[in-house]
Amino acid sequence: MTEYIQTAIAAKPALHEPLSNLGDLHARKLWHQLTVALLSFLKDTNYVQQVDLRALYQNFIVKFEAKLNPLRLAEVAATLSKALLPDVDAARDFLQQFEEKRERYGSEAALFIDMEIVSLKLRQGDVREVEPNLKAAKLVLEGLTGADAMVYSAYYRAASEYHKMVGPPEAFYKNALMYLAYTPVESLTAEEQSTLAVDISLAALTGDGVFNFGEVLSTPILSVLAQGAHAWLSELLHVFDAGDVDRFAALVERHREEYYSQPALVNREEFIKEKVVLLSLINLVFETPSHERTIPFSKVAARGRIGTEQVEWLLMRAMSLGLIKGVIDEVAQDVNVSWVQPRVLNQEQIKQLAVRLEGWGGKVQETLGFVEEQTPELFN
Repeated sequence: MTEYIQTAIAAKPALHEPLSNLGDLHARKLWHQLTVALLSFLKDTNYVQQVDLRALYQNFIVKFEAKLNPLRLAEVAATLSKALLPDVDAARDFLQQFEEKRERYGSEAALFIDMEIVSLKLRQGDVREVEPNLKAAKLVLEGLTGADAMVYSAYYRAASEYHKMVGPPEAFYKNALMYLAYTPVESLTAEEQSTLAVDISLAALTGDGVFNFGEVLSTPILSVLAQGAHAWLSELLHVFDAGDVDRFAALVERHREEYYSQPALVNREEFIKEKVVLLSLINLVFETPSHERTIPFSKVAARGRIGTEQVEWLLMRAMSLGLIKGVIDEVAQDVNVSWVQPRVLNQEQIKQLAVRLEGWGGKVQETLGFVEEQTPELFN
């Protein structure tokens, strides 16, 4: 057992078990197991509050860091730096020593450390300095093959944090979803899950080009909104998924205080109203069988709760956004829709699709029976 471990145990007898374990694994040169134990130790707030973290690194970790997998060492360094928060300067200074030795760690570990430093820069408001860092990191990431998931996670976390600060919301939304794709939800604290769920929801509602609310709702982290103070936001996402203008108006009226306490929603109020009307059109088209998709303006107007004089503009807007394709007949006052943007379906929409497929199958059988009856010579 190293002298540092012995001294630390003498100073903090309550930490005898975890510190002895670290010393034992070090003495046995079980580097992987030592890395796992060290990460567990550094993530325990009760432990890290009782030790001098800089001394832990300088008198213990530094003696065997060359034996560790470079990416795991980077993870240890990042975890240790987070334990130094809220002193951002101390955390950043600690990571900087690894940045200076980046060449020996390889591309993945170096990129991981870079993104941890970017996150700390954002905490300090160094937005301008971060943008070129993220651009360079993206190029490196694109050049890596089979990189560890934690490297992608670190990049997309930093990119989402950056776009949360500077916008636009749709960029935050895309990067946040990618971050979650590489990050186990259970690795996030309850507070982190709640904050991210709220931020993703607001970005989906206010972001340009975000119309696939089935995709939004299928994101596991959003389940944390169902209970508690943000249940109304979860309900709002379901309203948008259904494109229900009446329910939207009723929900906003019912939760006026919560709704108007969100600057993101207030600042894009008219855009949000337009989006729910566009979604009402998308849902109307989806619910209409493909062979019946010549839809009267009056039906579009009734579904979106708008005047018939606004329908043509709405249709042109939907087409310009790539939500539908079709031909508008101003004389007949209808639109023939030939295509609607694919989307992730909820359970009710899947049921509707199943009924439609069943009906289609029945028509195919009827057609087959008719052909067999009229042309028996083809089947003999």
